[in-house]
Amino acid sequence: MKFFHISDLHLGKNLNGFSMIDVQNEILNKIVAMAVEYKPDCLIIAGDVYDKTIPTIEGIQLLDKFLNNLCELKIKVFIITGNHDSVERVGFASDLLKSSNIYIAKSYQGEITPICLHDEFGELKVWMLPYIKPANVRRYFDYEISTCSDAVSAVFSKLQIKLSDRNIFIGHQYLTGASRCEIDSIIDENKEFIDPKLFNIFDYVALGDNHQAQFIGRETIRYSGSPLKYSFLEVNNKKSLTLMEIKSKRCVSIKTLPLVPSCDLREIKGYYKDIMKLDNYKETNTNDYVRIILKDENDISDAISKIRTVYPNIMRLEYSNRKSSRIQNTDEAKPIIKRTPTQHFEDLFESQIGHSMSDEQLQYVKNLFNEILKGVVVE
Repeated sequence: MKFFHISDLHLGKNLNGFSMIDVQNEILNKIVAMAVEYKPDCLIIAGDVYDKTIPTIEGIQLLDKFLNNLCELKIKVFIITGNHDSVERVGFASDLLKSSNIYIAKSYQGEITPICLHDEFGELKVWMLPYIKPANVRRYFDYEISTCSDAVSAVFSKLQIKLSDRNIFIGHQYLTGASRCEIDSIIDENKEFIDPKLFNIFDYVALGDNHQAQFIGRETIRYSGSPLKYSFLEVNNKKSLTLMEIKSKRCVSIKTLPLVPSCDLREIKGYYKDIMKLDNYKETNTNDYVRIILKDENDISDAISKIRTVYPNIMRLEYSNRKSSRIQNTDEAKPIIKRTPTQHFEDLFESQIGHSMSDEQLQYVKNLFNEILKGVVVE
């Protein structure tokens, strides 16, 4: 039986003010085309289906189209939620969707019931567990559960699992020993790691949460990684999906299939006059999403507008020169300055939308925080 394993789609993501919906649509279409070529029996989505707990309309429509395409190919789909998802929203109509061979894990309610599949080698069981924290499972056990590792261990202790069967597990957690992608480190420094030995009872473990494709301990405990780059910290990562084929017990073969979008995420560093000459960067598609780092000592007037005539999808412009180096060193020596809620919101707004708030928007946010903080003046 063949499985495609993907995760961390983050449908509806907005990066540096740019909607990623078109490139996400393209990469999902490529996965469907690969499914036509490789003919998997099943496809696994191991969490973070959407980028937000309240997904965008475009993200919902994209998932709907993707699932319909897979159903037309008679491919069974297994979906769990990640830490970016709402298990209730993603799991809507999950019982009804089973008739279309779409299986969505519900929130943990004290036990897991596997989905049973059959092929020429006999029965195969698929166990699905959405992203969990200790608080999600404590009420079902009469002993202390203080870590994510405790929580997963407790959940596994109740599994009615036959080790002689073929068993596949789908989860969205961070395992000890995983190579941390830089973006994962920045998103959440408080991730709780789980002992990979807990998963030795399974023939294959399909994981989500880490954006970097890799295996942990043994080749059959795997993160598929995200299908697209979602940070400039990932520019050197290679994206792929995992093709897993399981025959008899413990007879598992694995292959990674490259995923290359037409518009990639790239970083270009050089002098302004060189960057504006396309012949110097023949390997770069002008429609790529780019971060430009200028080495010029003097600021270029209206540089981002000029560069956009060559690279229309420029997301960030920075300088790397003696001046920026001095500023960086000075900043490192400064004490941490306390920032107000309004200033934090300004930073968030600019990172998501790509420009600063207007005076009217800024005043609205100040008034809102004043009301929330019960009259405390927010600068």
